[in-house]
Amino acid sequence: PTYELRLGVPGKSAGLDIATRLELPEPLLAHARQVLPRLQADFQELLAELHRQVEENARRKQEMEEAARQFALRESELERDALRREQQRQREWEKKSESLVGAFEARAQAMLQSLAGKAAEQAQRLIAKTRREFREEAVEVMAPPPETAKAVPAALTLEEGAKVRLRDVREIATVRRLLKSGLIEVEAGFLKMQIPREDIVEVVPPNAVPAKLPRNVNLDAGPRWDVSYRELNVIGQRAEEAIEQVDKFLDSAALASINRVRIIHGHGMGILKKAVSELLGVNPHVSRFYPATQAEGGAGATIVELRE
Repeated sequence: PTYELRLGVPGKSAGLDIATRLELPEPLLAHARQVLPRLQADFQELLAELHRQVEENARRKQEMEEAARQFALRESELERDALRREQQRQREWEKKSESLVGAFEARAQAMLQSLAGKAAEQAQRLIAKTRREFREEAVEVMAPPPETAKAVPAALTLEEGAKVRLRDVREIATVRRLLKSGLIEVEAGFLKMQIPREDIVEVVPPNAVPAKLPRNVNLDAGPRWDVSYRELNVIGQRAEEAIEQVDKFLDSAALASINRVRIIHGHGMGILKKAVSELLGVNPHVSRFYPATQAEGGAGATIVELRE
């Protein structure tokens, strides 16, 4: 069947049209048209126009739906293209980053290899010799004359701020704190230490003149080193700069007779940590080194123990 049922839509009578197609006699058709009311004829024409408009609207609706579908497909294609371009840029960026990291590691490795050469060995021998000579001279200069050594008094009246003379230390020290543990915190020049009461030789009167060095003897104190600060932070520096600072830092620590220090290099890409570790492995002052505990920085810091 080719019929289509449309509910609620007024229909039209096609009797005259069908009769015309069936080729009925023309006089009969003309008479039928004459007797057909004019209003009904106008209504039939209006219905025909209405049906044409409905069909036209249906056609346009179908075209709009097809256009919307095409637009959605195009939009989806554009989104896929944008995603592919973004993924391509991401891959290019990752490739470039890996290339830069490889270049930095190669430069750091080349620099460390150069440090491990003949010039580095000569410099290490010179540093060790200088440190040994400094200690020998410091012991000779700072050791008190034999005649000044006194027996420890049976009882010393000590208070914070008092000036005292220590055993085996020429420079007069100052009492900073009397600790509950029985130890006494004193400061002698650039040294801060906690000592037992037995290491105090005498309490120096306030108006006493400090001892002077013998004629033609000069004492050039080693690097000042606060025992409350024994670390070096090289985060954010280039590998070459960091290694140079670490090398000087270890020399200063060795001359100041510090036995344990901390080097903060951070996590990052591991370049600084690797460079510092390789330098510590060949430095003559280093006894051993290991990652810091979580309380001291974890993997972002390295603890270094120096040789005595």
